[in-house]
Amino acid sequence: KAVEAGSLNRAKSVVDWALRQGIDPVEIYLELFRPAMVEIGNLWQLGLASVAQERLASFITGHLMAELRSSFDPERLVADPPVALMACVAEERHDLGLRMVADIFRRDGWEILNLGICVPTESVVDLAKERKPDLVALSATLAPSVEVVRDVIRQLREEECDVAIAVGGFPF
Repeated sequence: KAVEAGSLNRAKSVVDWALRQGIDPVEIYLELFRPAMVEIGNLWQLGLASVAQERLASFITGHLMAELRSSFDPERLVADPPVALMACVAEERHDLGLRMVADIFRRDGWEILNLGICVPTESVVDLAKERKPDLVALSATLAPSVEVVRDVIRQLREEECDVAIAVGGFPF
């Protein structure tokens, strides 16, 4: 509720309390941040939250994620870790979910190649051919981006990239 209300201090207090209780940062991501962002997105879609409120909630969540980032350092470094290439496709600017997944994978020892927001199809395919990741994870929150996700997958297959593919976001 603190994120939805737009209060960084209140949200930080909740996160600090959770950490003092021994709650795993993954749970904070999945049980606090994720539901807050889904709720603010739903309110925005219904016209009950403004763009400013959505952006403030995203800023607060992103800020708190940055503060928790060191909690996701790998417990031990692996000489040859699995590699995940991650991207928000097309015009996608909502990257908090992808960043959460990246942090969780990083803690589990993966090397993360996070391309961020608004990544063109060719950029994903070219880097996948070059770096040969074990996983390509694509994120989309807007319905029109689903077709772009399909196109990325089609091109990865056409280029015979031997890679597992995961997709996530609101339409999925």
